[in-house]
Amino acid sequence: MQYWTEKCPYCGKKTRCSSIYNNKKFGCPVVICPSCRQPYIHPDVMEIGTLSKAELRDFKHSMLFSFLWRIAFFAFLIGGVSFMLLENYAYDYRYLGIAAAIAYFVVFARKSNKKTNEIIAKETAESEKRLADPAYRELLNRVGYKAVWNI
Repeated sequence: MQYWTEKCPYCGKKTRCSSIYNNKKFGCPVVICPSCRQPYIHPDVMEIGTLSKAELRDFKHSMLFSFLWRIAFFAFLIGGVSFMLLENYAYDYRYLGIAAAIAYFVVFARKSNKKTNEIIAKETAESEKRLADPAYRELLNRVGYKAVWNI
């Protein structure tokens, strides 16, 4: 596994090692440098509670879309393979592959939507707990945190 090293923007000391395969995460984006004790923002961590309702809705739709295009791709593969396999075997049954692909897409799209809503609800609740602390909100303001999301 490969790693990259995170450096403090103030003193340049190495502060953390992370896997390059880590995805963006939810949580506290502020990192305190152990060397110079200066707070800075981790670019791959998002405090989801700072998003407005419109931004949260757009973020959820982006997250869901990133799941749906993958599901659609696999549904297309399932439908195409099933159609080709059943074409010579049984002429009347070849459209079952297309029906199976549509069913696959619908079932997994609903599961993805449910899972996305669960993740967002859980992370929003945890974020609101952190944001209830005035000292934490002050720290976010002091370091100039602005939620940036791009999936």
